Amino acid sequence: METKPRVSVISPVYKVAAVLPRFIESVLAQTDPDFEFILVDDGSPDDSGKICDEYAAKDSRIRVIHQKNGGACAARNAGIEAARGEYFLILDSDDAASSLMIQWALRRQAQYPNDLIVWDFVTDLAELAGPDALDKPYREWVYPAAKLPAYYVTYKSGNLYNRLFHAEVIRRYNVRFDVTLRNSNDIPFCQAYHEAHFKAYPDSAIRQTDMPLYYWDTTTVGSLSKQKGTGHQMDWEPEQYRGYAARVQAECAGVLEAVGDFNAIPLEDANSICRQYLRRFAFGVWAARELGEPVPRALLRGPETRRMLTWMKQVKYYHAYYWPFVLGNAALVRAVYHSDESGAKRLYWKLYWAGYYLLGGNWNR
Repeated sequence: METKPRVSVISPVYKVAAVLPRFIESVLAQTDPDFEFILVDDGSPDDSGKICDEYAAKDSRIRVIHQKNGGACAARNAGIEAARGEYFLILDSDDAASSLMIQWALRRQAQYPNDLIVWDFVTDLAELAGPDALDKPYREWVYPAAKLPAYYVTYKSGNLYNRLFHAEVIRRYNVRFDVTLRNSNDIPFCQAYHEAHFKAYPDSAIRQTDMPLYYWDTTTVGSLSKQKGTGHQMDWEPEQYRGYAARVQAECAGVLEAVGDFNAIPLEDANSICRQYLRRFAFGVWAARELGEPVPRALLRGPETRRMLTWMKQVKYYHAYYWPFVLGNAALVRAVYHSDESGAKRLYWKLYWAGYYLLGGNWNR
């Protein structure tokens, strides 16, 4: 009987010949060898497919799928269909993994069999966890199902490459990538998976730690994971946003209730919630004016806004939406949002730096 691997590492490959050996070798260097490595060559026009085949000829754990170019979603789906492991790692082929990733994740998973194990990623290769980091202490934040709305707006909740997916959940609930999305496909997949995970394990939790086990290379251009959208930033469907202000305020209220004390979650996550929702509130104010709706005063001075501004002042976290909302000036909020969505962002950056120096330059430190 064929023995199935504990982990299936699934990676789409497209135009990454220059950095692909670094990625493959980082996976092959895992201190826990019980994995299969599925490389999906998505019709890459460079030597990426050839490099995959050369490594497969030297290591039996590697399986290569060659297919016509269909985008990152189609490539990852092909890898999922071919995978045999108990757990899935879905990684990008222009990045790199710590040699401890699989061993650390499986050891943590054994402690909490039903939970979703999540770790940190870095953008500086020198900060990646080394061989001596297996037993180093790390911080952990736990998000049960009741706190899922709060988790969705944290800084690293929508990344594929920093979590150990349960293969059975993906198979049972048919969680797949939406092939109609050429870009920004990580978040919809992760959200679909999270919801399926809590259906399968209602009493489980997402365990987010700050162990730096993955290197995200933000410099590689042209790979599947780094492709950018080309739509104009101000394109929108007006009728979809009638009543948006009330909807986004209610959503924010639910998130803040789920979060509870901002001090109980990572600082970067608390700041991310404030940044995201103030920007969305600004869009709500801008959209109301465009649609001829009343000025949504609740977004300018409501309890959710006040709580976020109070937190930002407490921890000295600043960005360009801070002063417009502190002043409660709808016209300024709209103008900053419009500038933020424009190409040059002149007003946005003027207000950012003016506010930064007005505050003495000692915030965001």
